[in-house]
Amino acid sequence: MNVATAQQAARHECGHAVALAARTRTLTESIYVGCKPDGTCAAGINGNGKIPFQSGTLADWIIYNLAGYAAEKAFDPAGANREGALRDDIVVEKILRANCEPETWILVVEMIEAETAKLVQSHRACIDEMATALLAKTPREVAVLSANRHVFKLGADEIKEILTKHGLQTSHRFECGYTDEQFERLLQRHALNVRIGEASPTLAAEFYNHRRFAEGKRVATLDFLDHQAWVDNYDGAKVEILKG
Repeated sequence: MNVATAQQAARHECGHAVALAARTRTLTESIYVGCKPDGTCAAGINGNGKIPFQSGTLADWIIYNLAGYAAEKAFDPAGANREGALRDDIVVEKILRANCEPETWILVVEMIEAETAKLVQSHRACIDEMATALLAKTPREVAVLSANRHVFKLGADEIKEILTKHGLQTSHRFECGYTDEQFERLLQRHALNVRIGEASPTLAAEFYNHRRFAEGKRVATLDFLDHQAWVDNYDGAKVEILKG
C-alpha cells in the first residue's frame, strides 16, 4: 500500500485549507500532520468545526475535498497518493449522488477537477509556505500502537497570517472542538491500516472496502467514523503474528 511522507501530507492538508479560504473565505482552525520520526507513514487532517453546508456552493465543497490530492499531484505527480484521499473522494461522491443525475457525474467531475487544479496552481506559493511552516513547528511526541510518532500542528492565527500574506481573506470562522486526542486516535487508525497492509494485502483490501462502505452510507460526512472495533480486533490479536 502507498503511504505518504510528512511533506506530502502537509501539502495535502494545506491544499484543503487554501481551497476553503479561496472558495468560501472560511478560516481553517487547525492543521495536523503525524508521522514516524523519519517523516514516513504520515497522515493529516484539517481540524475544522461544523462548517454550514450553506457557506459554499456544491462546486465549492467538491473543490475543497479534491484540493488535497490536487496539491500533492501539483508538487509531486509521481508520489501523489490517491489512497490517502479516500475520505475526500467519498464526500465528493456523496455530494454528486445527492445533487446530480448519474449521467452527468463524469462531466461534472472532469470540469471541477480542472478548476481545482487551476486553483492549486494559482495558490501554489501559499500552499508551499503553509506546509513549510507546519513542518517547521516543534513536533509533539506521542506513542501510537507502541511506536513513536511526531505530531505537527498549525493553528488558526498562523494559518490566517499566511493566507493574508498571499491575498486570501477569511471573513468567516466557525469554532472547532477538535482536540489533540482526537488526532491521536486518527493516527492509531492510520498506523493500524499500515500494519494490516504490511501483514496481508487481502486484509488491507478488506479494511479499505469496509471503510469505503461504512463512510459512504453515512449522512454526516464531517463526523468521524469509529473504527475502534477494528483497532480492538487487530491490535488485540497483535497484527505482527499475521506476517508468518
